[in-house]
Amino acid sequence: MPYFFGWILVFVWIYCCFLSGGNPLYFNNGSSEVVEKVINYIWLAVGPIIAVVFKGTQYVPKTVFSAFAAFICLIILVFFNSGEITGYVLQIIISAAIGHIFVSCGYGFFIILNNAEKFYSMIIAVFLPKLLLVVFPVFADDFKLISFKSFILMVCLAGMLVCASFFCREQSDIPDLKKTSFPKPGLSLMGIVFLIYAFCDVIAPAVVYQIKLSGYNTLELWYFASIVAGLLLVVLLQKKFKLNICIMLNITTAMLALGFVLSIVSEMYSIAAYLCAVCFGIAYGIGMVNIYYFAGFITKKFQSLTFYRAGIIFSAAYYFFGFGTIRLFENALPVISIISVCVMILFFVLSPLFVKLLYSGDWIDDSYREDVTFESRLRARLHELKLSPKETEVCELLLCGYTLRQTAAMLNLAYPTVNTYCTSLYRKLGINSRTELTLLFKDYIEN
Repeated sequence: MPYFFGWILVFVWIYCCFLSGGNPLYFNNGSSEVVEKVINYIWLAVGPIIAVVFKGTQYVPKTVFSAFAAFICLIILVFFNSGEITGYVLQIIISAAIGHIFVSCGYGFFIILNNAEKFYSMIIAVFLPKLLLVVFPVFADDFKLISFKSFILMVCLAGMLVCASFFCREQSDIPDLKKTSFPKPGLSLMGIVFLIYAFCDVIAPAVVYQIKLSGYNTLELWYFASIVAGLLLVVLLQKKFKLNICIMLNITTAMLALGFVLSIVSEMYSIAAYLCAVCFGIAYGIGMVNIYYFAGFITKKFQSLTFYRAGIIFSAAYYFFGFGTIRLFENALPVISIISVCVMILFFVLSPLFVKLLYSGDWIDDSYREDVTFESRLRARLHELKLSPKETEVCELLLCGYTLRQTAAMLNLAYPTVNTYCTSLYRKLGINSRTELTLLFKDYIEN
């Protein structure tokens, strides 16, 4: 659980403190000086350096020291009258410490948490920062002695101190990744992840912000409500109806494409502006959860230190170039909208290739597994088909080639009982013979 909450705290800090200046959709807290902006980006360099130079078993347990140092420096910076140079030094320490915290929590999310924990941590991590940004104007007058960003950072660092103390105490549970090779399609999948990430998290919010400047002051509320609707759809469609990642990503790209089309005509029709925010909000809620969830379970499946490090480096580059340069193109957003629509159409055209790629690596099945390192694909598939625990055990042994009598002996059950389980699972699977059972699960039987 400390890695679960640690990842949420990292998201809250990133989206309430770091990215709020680059994407002022909810509030504009003024532009900082150039020096402060440079300091703010130090964590993007420190994080990847730590991940590349050291192993997770080395830097994750030591997160408590960085959390403590950052918390103390923030207290001094906020409540004591430090000089300009001292202030810059304290900010550098805080930023560097946050870089360490970021990669440690990233290691916990991608390598330690199981699929269910990844999924629900992302639901909360997407929802909570947006909620805080929406309610901030209501309590803005209450923040007189301390800024909103400083308050959020202080709370996050205090919570991280608690989480990091568990990282240190439970360091024996931290997996030690090796520099092993990973399937080449993994890099292609990483490209898909960052493409959808960029549209959901950078371009679409920037378009909504520009529309808001045209006089639509309540647009952020529509955007937030739609994000909540997207999160509810994720839980409903994936947990209730078991829609796979391919369908969810297609829904995301469809909503993005529709949102960009509506943004083009938003100046002529006011309803288009609100519908644009709705489409982008739903796309954000569905897309952000799924791309992190997807990246999370394939990274854990590969168990490759090289792949994990590549992901951290690409993430840092994404934050730096994505959010650092978006303002350079603010006046060209209509053109960006048209280009984005074309990219979304291209994505739909190429989607059969992406689907084939996803199925070729068993990643679709992995998305249903409780944990890719502890639960077999076959067992995950049997759970998905609603077989009971005993029916699952019987089915697994039958697929291994054992007879019903051998299965009964191995499970220490009476033969009639095992025969009843066999009849029941045949009925649930819609089959009538052992041959049909083998053919049905031939792709799931491990050699």
